Amino acid sequence: MLTKLLDKLSIKAQVTLFAVGILVVCIWTMAFYVERMLHEDIQRHLGEQQLSTATMMAQVIDDELVSRVTSMERYASGRIEPSMLGSPASLQLRLEQSPAILSLFNGGLFVADVRGRMLASVQKSLGQQGLRANETEAVMTAISEARPVIGRPSVDGETSAQSLMIAIPLREASGKVLGALVGVTDLAATNFLERTVQSGYGKTGGYLLIDPVQNLIIAATDRSRVMQPAPALGRNAMHDKYLRGYEGFGVAESSRGVVELSAAKGVPMAGWFAVATLPVEEAFAPIEAMKRRLLGGALLFSVLAGPLAGWLSRRLLQRLFAPIMTASLAVSDQVGGARPIAPLPVTRRDEIGDLISSFNHLLEVLNRREEALQASEAEFRELFNDIPVGYHDLDAAGRIVRINRTELKTLGYAEEEMLGRYIWDFVEGSGVSRQAVKEKLAEIRSVENTFERNFRRKDGTTIPAIIQDKCWRDKDGKVVGMRSSMMYIAERKKAEAELELHRHHLEELIASRTAELTLAKAEAVAANAAKSTFLANMSHEIRTPLSGIIGMTHLLKQSRVTQVQAERLDKIDAAASHLLHVIDDILDLSKIEAGKLVLDAGPVDIPALLSTVVSIMDVRAQAKGLVLKVEAASEFPRFVGDVTRLRQALLNYAGNAIKFTAAGSITLRASILEETDDVAVLRFDVQDTGIGIAPEAMSRLFTPFEQADASTSRRYGGTGLGLTITRRIARMMGGETGAESAPGVGSTFWLTACLVKDVSPPTSVSADMESLGTILRQRYPGRRVLVVDDEPMNLEIACCMMGDVGLCVETAADGDQAIGMVRKSPYALILMDMQMPRMDGLEATRQIRALSEHASTPILAMTANAFAEDKVRCLEAGMNDFIVKPFGPQILFSTLVKWLER
Repeated sequence: MLTKLLDKLSIKAQVTLFAVGILVVCIWTMAFYVERMLHEDIQRHLGEQQLSTATMMAQVIDDELVSRVTSMERYASGRIEPSMLGSPASLQLRLEQSPAILSLFNGGLFVADVRGRMLASVQKSLGQQGLRANETEAVMTAISEARPVIGRPSVDGETSAQSLMIAIPLREASGKVLGALVGVTDLAATNFLERTVQSGYGKTGGYLLIDPVQNLIIAATDRSRVMQPAPALGRNAMHDKYLRGYEGFGVAESSRGVVELSAAKGVPMAGWFAVATLPVEEAFAPIEAMKRRLLGGALLFSVLAGPLAGWLSRRLLQRLFAPIMTASLAVSDQVGGARPIAPLPVTRRDEIGDLISSFNHLLEVLNRREEALQASEAEFRELFNDIPVGYHDLDAAGRIVRINRTELKTLGYAEEEMLGRYIWDFVEGSGVSRQAVKEKLAEIRSVENTFERNFRRKDGTTIPAIIQDKCWRDKDGKVVGMRSSMMYIAERKKAEAELELHRHHLEELIASRTAELTLAKAEAVAANAAKSTFLANMSHEIRTPLSGIIGMTHLLKQSRVTQVQAERLDKIDAAASHLLHVIDDILDLSKIEAGKLVLDAGPVDIPALLSTVVSIMDVRAQAKGLVLKVEAASEFPRFVGDVTRLRQALLNYAGNAIKFTAAGSITLRASILEETDDVAVLRFDVQDTGIGIAPEAMSRLFTPFEQADASTSRRYGGTGLGLTITRRIARMMGGETGAESAPGVGSTFWLTACLVKDVSPPTSVSADMESLGTILRQRYPGRRVLVVDDEPMNLEIACCMMGDVGLCVETAADGDQAIGMVRKSPYALILMDMQMPRMDGLEATRQIRALSEHASTPILAMTANAFAEDKVRCLEAGMNDFIVKPFGPQILFSTLVKWLER
């Protein structure tokens, strides 16, 4: 409402009202502020005066108490002898003859013994009944604690006597307390406390002396309040603060409903506090007239200052707004066309002059923008007409209201031939009426609409175009027209047709090539499968008799043979081992090429690894008179990796070094190239003093089936696979291989591997063959073991090996026979061949596992099938472990111990 009213007034009127309002508000704000400050200052001044009065009263009372205690102590020590306590008559006479001390207590004096019994007394206003000393707390406290005590004001229940006692202990020369001298003040009669508070404070104010422990009024200007309870907690805010020990002043409503200004001060000697009170009405009476005069003056000043401020504001605004009014008339004339648009005159250099200058600057900017807009519009029209895309605008009825030259040129019409006509008149095959076009435009709700149409040219031909429509809406969102762009796609259509022909031809070529590739792939897969099958069969066929050769050689070596026979058996064993090594190399290479070689993760002890390689190759080195050395740090962290493959790689290097070295030494080295907290890159070197390698042969060293000397007259054997396998192993471990050589000086072959550091506790080293045999003899004598194999020689070798260590071995020639035997009696362990007539080992294992009594019996594959997929098939059939033929006693015994221990 106020806003609407102000909007109807002129700026000058609004400013005048605003100035007058601010002035009036400032006057009354100042008046109220002065009144408030005056009230607070007077309250503080009166409170400090009142506190001074209360302090003086408290000091007087404290001095009176101290004086009485001091006088009593002097009297007790100088006038009452300890012997008098045994003579009440002497004690009574002494008290009666002591007017000075009696004048201090209007209630009298008495002496009590240590049990609190009254021995002598001089009683005044309290009567002859007096007080029973042994019932008075102050007397007993003074005797028990041997100190002066100011008692608590009390009212006797029988006599209604109001009294205050001061008790002083009586001592003998040794300090022992013999009794007490007690002075009694009758609070109902005129006493020293009453004389202190009898004069009032102001006209209606007064004093109070209060015991906070009992919340009791001891003395008061108003005698009717003496020995009456003080206000209870919560009745008087300032009294509550005084009870908590506050010394100061403040304003609060009393328990009698009167707002009072009060001040309190403590009496240290007795623990009381003195209060001076004055009603606020009396305290602030002097400033009420001053407040009325102040507010009256503010009202009069407001009445006089309002019109004066209004008049001054109007005069000032009239002078200030004169240039604005002149500028307003000039702008009106320029807008009406009475004068050309020109800058307004600037006659002043104040804010209004700055405003007019800014307006002139705005005119300049608007003029420049108008010129730029006209130039931009001309440029837009040029671009609109020359862009290589057709463009037209439609109204809400679908009529063409604007069209560019590109569309006119493409369709062959003049502008006047198309403006005002419906767009569908130029679309091929369009039978849409004007009303249908209107309905279609009215139904459009999407922002954009893209479609393809064929347009008719003036010469009767058609041209395809992609049209993109965009709604044209007014401020209310209603569709009032359409803006359309047209991209002519005749050339693209032609190119698409040609591309379609090429696509069909290409599809035919791709289909033909795909068929050829599919056939080639099938042939390659079949060839690879045939190779894998051939390798598997050849491995099995070679390993089976080789297992018999190695096994029989071992058995013969265990029997008594001559020296010559032993040497010949060693040669047979060496030849068989060489043949097994060749087969393993071929299988390893096949696995690597097929991507089936998998590294095992286990603990790797670098010093132990080097020691193992030396122990294996030492016999061969000594046979040629070579020295086999190790150079490595004494301590390496423990790692996790495939120790078997690392050992295989180093054995390949060491074997080649021994093979191609006639004299000198072979040195194995190990070092850490890089390391972090988790991994390390290690380098292994095998250096020899052999024949060296020619530079032209270095590039062929790690190529499969390649050797430095590939002639038919070469002196050294080998398959040429060892270095290839070593390189593949190193790369699988994240490393690389290489060699450095000089003919006639020697060679150094190296490899690197990235190993993970092992943070688990170290495991114990596996036992050797003799200790394994001892374990089997001592722990498992007579254990029944079933060996299933169709080769009699393999059965004989297994029976002899296991029989030598105390096991009871039974045999079966195929799986069917094995099932019949396990049905009849239990076995501690079963060794099962894979390939057997009638029933192979896999099916036999499945049927044995189906028997409840053999669900957990260890079944170990003992086969010449050495591929990883063969091991997987065995484990899937239910076997527990996998032993590849041929095997030595070490492998057999360690596997038996492993599974018999479980």
